[in-house]
Order: sequence, then structure tokens, then C-alpha cells
Amino acid sequence: ALDSYAELANRVHAGALGGITQARKRLGRKVLAEVFEQVAGPVGETVTRGVWLRGWRLLAIDGFEVEVSDTEKNAAAFGYAGSGDNRSVYPKARVVALAECGTHAFLAAEVGAWSTGEKTLANRLYQRLNPDELLTADRNFYSFIGWGLAAGTGAALLWRAPTQLELPVMKVHADGTYLTVLANPKIQGVRRRRLVEAARAGEDLDPDDAHVVRVVEYDVPACCERAALEPLPGAPAGSAAGGDRGLRGHRACPDRAPGHPEHQDRQAGGAGRGAFWPAPGR
Repeated sequence: ALDSYAELANRVHAGALGGITQARKRLGRKVLAEVFEQVAGPVGETVTRGVWLRGWRLLAIDGFEVEVSDTEKNAAAFGYAGSGDNRSVYPKARVVALAECGTHAFLAAEVGAWSTGEKTLANRLYQRLNPDELLTADRNFYSFIGWGLAAGTGAALLWRAPTQLELPVMKVHADGTYLTVLANPKIQGVRRRRLVEAARAGEDLDPDDAHVVRVVEYDVPACCERAALEPLPGAPAGSAAGGDRGLRGHRACPDRAPGHPEHQDRQAGGAGRGAFWPAPGR
């Protein structure tokens, strides 16, 4: 038995160069994946700043790329970014992770080839959500299928909406937010119009066809990073504005947080829409 961590460190240091790497290879990737599953999880406590939005645990989903060793197996499994003269030097894996806001602790992650889309990986994560959580997501994560998977868990959702997403106004609230229908893009024409009218009439909708959500429109001034979002009256867990600040302030990937210069360049200003589920005050 070892008497101390110092003795353990000395033995590791005395081992062959790259011994830890070789040991990981012997264990195999499945074992390491199991270790991650066992240790990944929320770490925020009731007093931890940025973790809670009233009764919800605030989560964010984001994606990033990781360079891996330039081996034939890695190249075959993950591929390279770009092509020709613009090809990356090392193979790259794409990672999408669910993280706890405030602590940046990973709750779950999916890893795929660089060519795998973030939405594809994200769809594998939504089933891990819980009803006491609020998931924030940027506009590039929205898809009707993904929204349905996430909403089906009972978790609350606060997602930025793509600018091209059609959001018909059904009911305008006093605070300027409004109810809309997220319709299955496969439904078009007369059937789509009937679906919107059914939602306006308060009829129950098949979740395979549509979801009623509440929309918050906001502006991001060029001089700052604070969105002009107001609380949603009737929301069981409080302010959507706080949730959006969590989305912008607690990315799964730290170097893409709003304080990072590259993020500030991309998000200097503009307008946007956020879709909130469940739709309070319907």
C-alpha cells in the first residue's frame, strides 16, 4: 500500500515515459466513457450564484471542437476540418455538452466525428433532462424534432429562435411577449393554417404536429452584452431575462463565453427572439 500521494507521484514519475497514456490505451475508451458518466453531474448548491433561476436548475447546451492525436484510427473515426490547403493539421472531434450554468460543470456529453452536426449530437442529450431544469440554447440548436425531444422530458426551455423561423402571433400579452405555434415543418398549406387556428382556439395539439410557446423579442445594444428581456408573468420559476443571461454567460465551452473577444466580435449587437416553454399565461 502507498503511504501518501507523494509516494504515488514518485512512482508514476519513475515509470516509463508516456506510462499514463499507455495505461489509458489498455483500459480502452469504453472504460473512460463509463468513468465520465459516473463523475459528471451538477455540483452547484442552493447558494451557488448563477446555478438557479427560482425553482429551476439552469443549464446550457453548447458545442465545441477538440483536436486529437494524428493517427490513422483517429483520422478514420473523426476526420479533419476543411480540405486541401485548408485542412486542419490534426483530426478533430466534435463535442456537444450539457453544462450547469454558474459552475460550468458538465452533466453529459456526446462526441462524434467533425462532420457530425451539433443538432445530431444534441438530440442524443435531450432525453437526459429533468422537469426541475431549465435548458437554454442558442439559435443554431433549434429544430422541431430537437424541441420536441427536450420538451417531452418536462424540462423548461428558453431557446433563441432562428430569424427565419415562422412564429405567427396568436395572443399578445401586456408585457409585449406573445404566444405562437412551433409547427412541424412537414405540415404546410391548408393543414398548417388549420393547425394555427386550432391553437388560437385553445385546442390540444398533437406534440408531433405543433407546440404552443411564448416568444420574447429583445434587443442587444452594441455597447453592452445585456439583453432587454423582461420577466414572463405567470412563469412558475421567474425571469426569462435571467435565463438568457445564463445562456450568454455560462457556455459549456469556457473560451466561447461572452467575455471572450471572439464572442464579443460576433455578438456586438442586434435583435433576437427567444422561445419559452412551457408557455406561461396561456
